[in-house]
Amino acid sequence: MGWTIVLEDESGVSLKLVSHEYEISDFSRRDLSETTLLKFLDPYGDLVFNRLQMDALFKDLLQTVTYSNYQGIQAELKELHEAMISQAHLYIRFAGA
Repeated sequence: MGWTIVLEDESGVSLKLVSHEYEISDFSRRDLSETTLLKFLDPYGDLVFNRLQMDALFKDLLQTVTYSNYQGIQAELKELHEAMISQAHLYIRFAGA
């Protein structure tokens, strides 16, 4: 069980999916209570982040994405971050299982 990370437009249309699902068991290894935004993830629901939250979200993600199986998607996360700060009306959805 985990989250799928999706870049969406303002209509909820998916523009890009991150290639790896974030597993709950992986996140439970770290104390997410020390993160700014990831501590609010609901394993069974969706959470949407807007443009104003991007810097804090990606700081949390890049700190958390240190496991060897996630290293390949750091570039994907940086691409999402760049898209979010360069265009209005884009959102990141964490879709829970």
